[in-house]
Formats: sequence, C-alpha cells, structure tokens
Amino acid sequence: MSNTIYSQQNSFPIKISVITVCKNAENTIEETLKSVCRQTYPNIEYIIKDGVSTDSTLNIVKKYERYISNIISGQDKSIYDAMNIALRFASGDYVFFLNADDQFFSCNTIRKVVGALREKNADIIYGDLIFMKNQRFWAYNFNDQPLSRLKVTIFPIIHQAVLKKRELFDILGTYNHQDFAVCANRNWICQAFQKKLKFQYLPIPICKFSLDGFQSRTDHRHEEKQMYNRYLRAHDKLIAPFYYAFHRLRYKIKTKPFKITKQEIKYDIKRMLKLITFNF
Repeated sequence: MSNTIYSQQNSFPIKISVITVCKNAENTIEETLKSVCRQTYPNIEYIIKDGVSTDSTLNIVKKYERYISNIISGQDKSIYDAMNIALRFASGDYVFFLNADDQFFSCNTIRKVVGALREKNADIIYGDLIFMKNQRFWAYNFNDQPLSRLKVTIFPIIHQAVLKKRELFDILGTYNHQDFAVCANRNWICQAFQKKLKFQYLPIPICKFSLDGFQSRTDHRHEEKQMYNRYLRAHDKLIAPFYYAFHRLRYKIKTKPFKITKQEIKYDIKRMLKLITFNF
C-alpha cells in the first residue's frame, strides 16, 4: 500500500486506521497531523476526510502527504457523516477517530494501546483524556470498575479515547448522524454495550481533547435526553444524578482531593442539573 506511515507492517500484524475529519481547520490541524506522524507504532493507516475546506487546511495536510494513506475531499452532511464516509476507506483491524483540533497524548500512545490489545483481545479499548482549553489542561479519567448501563449512558466514553474493531461497524452499523449530530458516538457505544461486546479500560491518557471543538461548542441537550430515555429504565433515571455525584466525588477524593479546579466544579454542577431536569 502506498503512503503508509511506516513500512514494518509484517512485524506488527495489528493494523490501526486513524481517521481525522476536518473542515476549515487551518489553525489547529497541523498539531493533530504531527501527533499522528510521530507515533512510534509501525503499522498505521492515516485517513483524512476534508469537507471541502475554503481556507489553507488542505495545503497544510499536503505537507504531510507522505505520512497519509488517503486524503478524501468532498461534501458531507455532518461530522459523523464525514466519519462514516472515511470508514469506507479504512482497512485496519481497529479504528481511531482523532479530530482536527485534538492530539494523541504522546508518541507512544498507539504502541501502548496495541500492547494492551494483544493481551486482552478486546472489541473496544478505551482510556483517559486530557481536556484542553485556553492553554489550560485537566484530566478526564475513567476507572477500571465494570461498565454498567448507567455508566455508559451518563459518563460518555469519548471517541478520541476509544479504539474500536473495524468489523464492529459492519455488525452494529455506522454512526447514526441523522438522529445524533453530536452524540452519535455515545449512541454507538451504548449499542455496543447492549450487545455485550468486550470493553477494556486502559488506565493511561490517550488523547488531548480540545474543549473548543464542535462537540463542546454545540448544544446537544435534546440528544442527551433522547439517549437518556432510550437506554435508561425508570429507576435508573431517578438515581442518575446521585450516581453521577457519588462517582465523581469518589474519584476526586481518591485521586486529587486538593487539586480540584473551578472548571471541574462548574462542569459537574452543570451535568448534575442536566440529569435532574431530564426527569421532568
């Protein structure tokens, strides 16, 4: 295959497809490209899906053309429609989606994740995130407690921190971007959990996630409520705000009781109020 990032595929049989969708991302995409090109894992297929950018995004992408397997430029209906289009070109065993304003945490991220895959043979492997906003950083951590219906619905497993078997999109279908413009990944993850697929938590930061991106800027309360009603039973809905508060407080006491930021407090209060209002 031409234009693969590395050429040592035979020694590293698990092939990883990394997909970046973008449109008019000239201010951020270069750091995303660099974070993929610096990966030390040798068997990576990198796919760029551009939504017909009118700025210099494609010119920046072409600077890294020798690291990219496929550049697709064309109209799409939404960010998740763009991901679905890119998936048609993905030939890897597993797929990562990395948005045009996000970055892998380190140059060894994919190598570490693939190492865990070899041990666990999971269908879906997920890890932690580092949030970025206005040059400030703070962690978004999961834990190794078993997943539950409440947990996967209330605590989103964000797609920049998830590696998924490519074949699962043939089994479960691609992202439902018609009903979920913002929460399509969360909906897909809930479907995967219902099908009892094998999830594996990896306790390392996988991605630096920008809170200035599309999903963070877009109001998606109606989509969250739709998921809440679709996947939670009546008694789940009643305990959801308390479940959220308990697990967030437990995590903070356990990991950093004296380093809780104002941003985290505001985020948690907002989430709790939202969960309470979903019952009405």
